Amino acid sequence: MRQICGSFGTAIAMLVVSLVSNIQAVAGKNVALASGYHWSFILMLVFAILGLVASFDLHERKQG
Repeated sequence: MRQICGSFGTAIAMLVVSLVSNIQAVAGKNVALASGYHWSFILMLVFAILGLVASFDLHERKQG
């Protein structure tokens, strides 16, 4: 499950880079690509924060 979610996250990050780069293509190739990576980084940061918050709700399993 961890590998699948990691692959899914990578695909989402590259989708964001591609979409933002295409939207801002008028600004120039390098500027558009940097902006795409910037927004992708912000999205992954939000996912990491959500994962951290969700991890506080995990409970220990009792050994039986």
